[in-house]
Amino acid sequence: MMGVGTALGIPVGLTGGAIVSGAFFGDKMSPLSDTTNLAPAVTGGELFRHIKHMLWTTVPSYIITAGIFTFIGMRYHGGGSGTDDVDQLTSYLADNFNLGVVPLIPIVVLIALLMLKKPAIPAIFAGAAVGGIIAVFYQGFSFVDTLSTFYSGYAIDSGIPVVDELLQRGGLTSMLELIALFLFALGVGGMLADAGVLEALIASFAMKIKHTGVLTVVTVIVSYVMLAVGGSVYFSTVMGGTLMRPIFDRLNLEPENLSRILEDTGTQGAPLVPWTGGGIYTAGALGIATVTYLPFCFLAFITPIFTLFYGITGLTMKEKKNAKQNKDSKLKVAEA
Repeated sequence: MMGVGTALGIPVGLTGGAIVSGAFFGDKMSPLSDTTNLAPAVTGGELFRHIKHMLWTTVPSYIITAGIFTFIGMRYHGGGSGTDDVDQLTSYLADNFNLGVVPLIPIVVLIALLMLKKPAIPAIFAGAAVGGIIAVFYQGFSFVDTLSTFYSGYAIDSGIPVVDELLQRGGLTSMLELIALFLFALGVGGMLADAGVLEALIASFAMKIKHTGVLTVVTVIVSYVMLAVGGSVYFSTVMGGTLMRPIFDRLNLEPENLSRILEDTGTQGAPLVPWTGGGIYTAGALGIATVTYLPFCFLAFITPIFTLFYGITGLTMKEKKNAKQNKDSKLKVAEA
């Protein structure tokens, strides 16, 4: 999609923001997603109740985001280099690569493994391995060249800007600088967690939280801070869920309230922080810096607004059944 956007004259940041918004919407709402499974597991909830509860924040945010991109995109209708560049791109690919169904096999393998609920890392590795096999036996690349592409990326000088923009991508080495930041952030987060600093900070004001609005604001802040400090959405989800779960229990709120907030903030915010796993992968996959696509990640900015709205008003903040029954019984006693 980055290549198509470039061919149509759309700014790379705008295209990247649209890709991130769509991809992370799908990641949040998919029962195959690791983060979607992790959030209810940490908070003590149930997977499909968690997904259903996220509809309240994610769906309206997605609709608004789609409307914004449609409105902005209309100014580029028919602009740019248009069909000529697209024709150049498709012609070059057809002349220099063997196309057809076979190159789609790695994607099919990856999706099949994820549908079978296999771990994400082995599934991605298997898809890459199948891609390497196809490169050797179907595309005609040597084994050494294939390994070199994995390591240092694919380089080409076709003389056609749109082709070079699409095909030239770095391998493992292109992400070393970001990975170093990621490891540093993980180290700092681990030390703070092991030293008990984070728990002490939460405990200092936990008993003062008595309203869903205050609780939601605090949880949002904790989630973002854990994401930045820990350098990982997994760290943010685990730490945020562990630290805030007792407070949600004390206020008799269902666990899907907490898991929804963690996903609305941590999962959506991951590609916006350059040293997180999500930020590293997103920048590497799109081939542009985080700050380039960040202003256009509208879904990541709009979703927390709905999160805060529901928390402050109390709407959709589900209480535990026993809490509702106790309230009803107290009202009946008072009326009597």
